[in-house]
Amino acid sequence: MKDIGHLAESGARYTEMPHVIEITLPMLCNYLLRWWERGLENLPQLEGQLCTDVTSDHLNQLLGSIMKIVVNNLGIDEAPWMKRLAVFAQPIVSRAKPEMLKSHFIPTMEKLRKRTAKVVAEEEHLRMEGKSEGDEEGTIRDEFAVLCRDLYALYPLLIRYVDNNRARWLTCPDPDAEELFRMVGEVFIFWSKSHNFKREEQNFVVMNEINNMSFLTADSKSKMSKVSWVGGAGPEGRPGTLGQLQLY
Repeated sequence: MKDIGHLAESGARYTEMPHVIEITLPMLCNYLLRWWERGLENLPQLEGQLCTDVTSDHLNQLLGSIMKIVVNNLGIDEAPWMKRLAVFAQPIVSRAKPEMLKSHFIPTMEKLRKRTAKVVAEEEHLRMEGKSEGDEEGTIRDEFAVLCRDLYALYPLLIRYVDNNRARWLTCPDPDAEELFRMVGEVFIFWSKSHNFKREEQNFVVMNEINNMSFLTADSKSKMSKVSWVGGAGPEGRPGTLGQLQLY
C-alpha cells in the first residue's frame, strides 16, 4: 500500500516502478477485496471471531491511488499499461464511498473533458485549414488513440461507480453527480461529431478484443481473464463506450 501510495503521490513513471503496476497493484486489488469479504464490515455477526482487519477504508485508499495514477499519466504516449488498470481495479469499485465522487471521479473526468476538447479543437483547426492528409492528420489520429486509451482506463470504473450509486442519486439528487454527467455528456458530444475520434475508438476496441456488453451485464464478483469492459461499436452495430455510458 505504501509503494502504491508513493507512486500515486510522486507522479513517478512506469519505468521507475514497473513492478508496482504489474505485480503489486493487481495482487492488492484481489487480496484486499478477498479479505474484506471475510472481515467485520461484511460479517458483523462474527465479531471477535475474525482474523482480518481489512476494511472499506483500505479499498478506498487503494482506489484513490489508482485514480491518481490515471490522472498522472493522462496524455502520456508510452503508457500502454493504462488499459489494464480497469481489469484488476474494477471489482474494488463496489466498495467506493460516496465522497470519492467529488475527491477523485470529478477531477479525473474534468481533466479528460479538457483534454478531449483540446484534441477535437486541433482536429477542427486542421479541417478548417483544409489539411486532411500528411503529418498533421497523423498526429491528430495518434492523439485520439491516446485519448481513447485514457478513457478506457477511467470509464469501466466510472460505469461501475455510477451503477452502485444511481438509485441513491435518483432519490436524493446530488449536484456533484449532475456535474459528472454533464462532463460525460460533453465528451459524448465531442465523440459523436468527430470521425477520427470514433474511428480510433473502434480501432482500440478491435485491437484489444473488447466485449462491448460484458461490463454492463457482469456482477460485482465477476473475474475478467481478458479486457472485458464496455467497448466500442462491434459487429452488431452497438454504440461504443461513450455512447453506452451516455445512455446508461
